[in-house]
Amino acid sequence: MQEPDNSPTLHSDSRNDRRELAALTASKSISNLALRWVTAFLPTLERAFSTTTGTLTGILGLAELGGLSTTLVGRTLDRGRHRLIFVASLLLVTASSVIALGGSIATFSIAMVFLLVGVSNLTVAGIAYIGERVSYSSRGRAIGTFETSWALSLLLGAPILAFLIDRYGWRAAYVALALLNGLAAVAIFRSMPAPQIAGTTTKTSLFGGLPRSAWPPLIASAAVAGAGMSIFVVMGAWLSDDYGLSVAGLGAIATGIGAAELASSSAVAVVADRIGIRRSVGIGGLLLGLGLVVIALSNDSVIIALIGLIVLVIGFEYGFVSSLSLMSEAAPQARGTAIAVGNAIATITRASLIVISGQCYERFGILGSATVSAAALCAAAAALISDRRRPVGQYTPELPPQPPEGASSARQAPHLQVQVTGNLAKVLEEIGRRDGGGQRHASPTLRALGKRHRRAAKVDHCASRVIRRPAHDPLNAERFSSAREDAPTPCCQQGAS
Repeated sequence: MQEPDNSPTLHSDSRNDRRELAALTASKSISNLALRWVTAFLPTLERAFSTTTGTLTGILGLAELGGLSTTLVGRTLDRGRHRLIFVASLLLVTASSVIALGGSIATFSIAMVFLLVGVSNLTVAGIAYIGERVSYSSRGRAIGTFETSWALSLLLGAPILAFLIDRYGWRAAYVALALLNGLAAVAIFRSMPAPQIAGTTTKTSLFGGLPRSAWPPLIASAAVAGAGMSIFVVMGAWLSDDYGLSVAGLGAIATGIGAAELASSSAVAVVADRIGIRRSVGIGGLLLGLGLVVIALSNDSVIIALIGLIVLVIGFEYGFVSSLSLMSEAAPQARGTAIAVGNAIATITRASLIVISGQCYERFGILGSATVSAAALCAAAAALISDRRRPVGQYTPELPPQPPEGASSARQAPHLQVQVTGNLAKVLEEIGRRDGGGQRHASPTLRALGKRHRRAAKVDHCASRVIRRPAHDPLNAERFSSAREDAPTPCCQQGAS
């Protein structure tokens, strides 16, 4: 059953929105590849740096703390500076690949910190950008499309990197990643819209500004992420140690996992909005748990192990991507801050569980890592259950303060009072808040909505209300004025006359 959605529809130019979403997804795929190939080809890096699985997973776990940097960009995103975060994040990922060419544990550690900071902030900025532009009833489709980047990075990138490593050595992978991420930064700068300042934001403490109801979805998403990463971080080492898979074999399995993830992310985009986001998270968690059981029972059978891994991947991807839509509506009045805080919680969760899972793997094998993953999954289930009654998609922005009575028309500037129907008022109110009266998004929206709501005015014009629009948008003011002249006379006025 789909959750009710009373959120305003913010799309104004679907063609531009699709182009921007495609550019974001492509750049996110490239940055994700820089992160994902490390765990998929962990045995290769062990030999390159002459170290162990425990050491590399420990570095990865500590580097995950770089994701805490997202708490610094929440208010920047709330002010509309998404493009700045996109470009800066991709440049950090580019720098990480260059630093890793040093070939030592020290340079690898520094590179991983840069990489995690860049990937984390790019993810947060992308989800915040989508949350600002897509209504909750359609957000599963948009975020599902965006998160296909996680699958595409492995599906398309793993075979290419495997070929480069076999042919030219491990450094070739880092050179290719540096070039691709640099080009992605340039493409995003050229294709994304310029910053649109959303106005002043209320200064609150980082965590105190979020309502209590915002925490369960943030914790649920973080726990699902930790449950998946507990297995992914040791996946390559497990398949190599227990089943003797080579670099080429790991590349083929990584490609298969990428295909499963792509199917799962696409399913979120197609199905999640119709059956409900919370239900989708629960279904993903059940599949993830089933995969853990199959992995634990696989023993020496590589076929059963791979089946369990594929089931786990499908469940994780479906549940986690769905949880991002839930997280994006945790606190709509401070969406960028809420997503940044949620990512910080996920960062701490993943960092802790990556280190614990790596150590448990060295002592107990894959059963140790599976136990860690199961514990995180139980925490996600508890948080999701506590969130089941929270209303979603029903945030309505507050109106700006009314001018004092009797004020002259000059004093009422820069606001324009317009009488419109109740449903349209909510949309225009949201557009005015986000765009500050800019014509880029408001005017096309009015053209699309005017025809529908002019007819609807005959039915609910008695529920009309007064809203205020910035007066420095003369084109929209002219449209409002003409729409009001064409609207039927309210019945209350007819009776009075």
